[in-house]
Amino acid sequence: MLSLRNILMKTTKGSQSIDEYMQTVKIITDDLALMGYSLSEDEIILHVLNGLGNDFKEISVVIQARDSPVTFEELHDKLQDQESLLKQDDTSRETPPITAQFHDKFSNHKGNSEKSGGHPRSNFNNK
Repeated sequence: MLSLRNILMKTTKGSQSIDEYMQTVKIITDDLALMGYSLSEDEIILHVLNGLGNDFKEISVVIQARDSPVTFEELHDKLQDQESLLKQDDTSRETPPITAQFHDKFSNHKGNSEKSGGHPRSNFNNK
């Protein structure tokens, strides 16, 4: 039992998804309950929040500051929402802006075309 409690205390989200992390915590706490060491939902929530990384710092502070307690399922939903927002932010940072460059290769200032051998700027200053 002590080793399982120790594992729970050291469990962090790390590179896991929120779903994987929450499932890991749930399995450990369910196993502890089967051994006769049940944790309150508030204790489980604190273990979850303490194992989150810096990406979830703001939501962790908000949840801990709430007047009404949050359930494990509510926390799971809120953390999934935060994870989705983080993924959207990452995607928008990785996607380069789309740009276009227009070049009219068939006409120039004097009306000569590149097709007939003239360069669009070759007669620009000629009068």
